[in-house]
Amino acid sequence: MPEPLDPLTFLRVAQELARQRDEAALRTAIGRAYYALFLVARDKTGVTSTRAVHTEVIRAVRKRPGYRAVADQFDALRRLRVVADYQLLPDDPALRDWPSNWVKAQALINHILPKLQVW
Repeated sequence: MPEPLDPLTFLRVAQELARQRDEAALRTAIGRAYYALFLVARDKTGVTSTRAVHTEVIRAVRKRPGYRAVADQFDALRRLRVVADYQLLPDDPALRDWPSNWVKAQALINHILPKLQVW
């Protein structure tokens, strides 16, 4: 029987994409990076719902003692992913700089991932 895909594979793909530095690659990198962490968090929290699953996973992370800031950071990464995936011209002018957005995403990932890994 095949092994399940390691969600962190998506993070490695995101990092490779981000090296291209063009808007489409950076937007896609943000999305793949978010989903890597989302899948890890969903597994750690045991959330099985399919309705509002992103909200449910973040809520479950927030409920863990000492993880409120992690949940806030995870939600910030989710919002950045939403902009990357759905806003062709971001409503917030501050979010129109995709290299900067990738730097923000990386900083969030660097805070969130270690906490999820020691869950």
